[in-house]
Amino acid sequence: MRRTVIVSFLFLSLFFVRTAFSQPVTTPLRTPVIEVSYGFPSGGMKDLPTSLATPGSLSLSLGLERQLKTQYSANILDYAEPYVFLGYFRDAGGNSGRDEVSASLWRFGLGAKDGFSYRVGGDLLILSCNSAWTWSRLSLKETPADSVSRLRLERFDGRFRYGTLTEAGITYQFGTSFSVGAGYERTLVYPSYIFLEAVGSHAIQLVAHGVAGEIVKAIFPASPTLGPIAHFILKNGLNIGLYELRRSNVNWPFRSARPLFLDNVTLSVSVFL
Repeated sequence: MRRTVIVSFLFLSLFFVRTAFSQPVTTPLRTPVIEVSYGFPSGGMKDLPTSLATPGSLSLSLGLERQLKTQYSANILDYAEPYVFLGYFRDAGGNSGRDEVSASLWRFGLGAKDGFSYRVGGDLLILSCNSAWTWSRLSLKETPADSVSRLRLERFDGRFRYGTLTEAGITYQFGTSFSVGAGYERTLVYPSYIFLEAVGSHAIQLVAHGVAGEIVKAIFPASPTLGPIAHFILKNGLNIGLYELRRSNVNWPFRSARPLFLDNVTLSVSVFL
């Protein structure tokens, strides 16, 4: 657990080192934000015949939003928001399908949203890449019919497991009052945490994000308007690609166990304090 927390904080620092894009401003750098989101999840394990029946999710988060001016355009801001959250996935009751098993899930964690904002009059359009570290507890409400599904899913049942979350998000912020957003969230829950393999896998991700960041830096001077879009596509595309690889090997490229996955389309409302 101690090693997991240390690694998590090291990776969180990735989102606050992009100073080349921003410059100091005299306004407050942090604004407290409360966000409530509802999702439409699906989940399971790759190549497993049984999927999870979790028809809805609810999440509450508390974050600190930061918007900084950039050196390339007065209408583009450098956005970041570290946050903590608590979430719940409800079970399907007696409405699970033939190849599904009803399950609920509690989770909590910490993460950071990173991206850029376009000024739209007095409002903001935010394109973000969200990454978080989660601890999830699955509760199976039914016993899977086939023995393979039963054996694999029971590794997660009733236990808190470490995991990772990525989300591509688009948010429209109305002044400094509230915002509405939509996102596509993908979560991996590890069956076990192998420290060195996990660090190696995440180190590869950090290097890849660094390369993507350099590409974005090269785009901004030539076309500031396209910079935020390039950041959104490159960073989220990278995360989605790694997610697909890790569905087979959770600590890719190292040979490792298959994780539990949760895909979730989310709608959110945020209020600024």
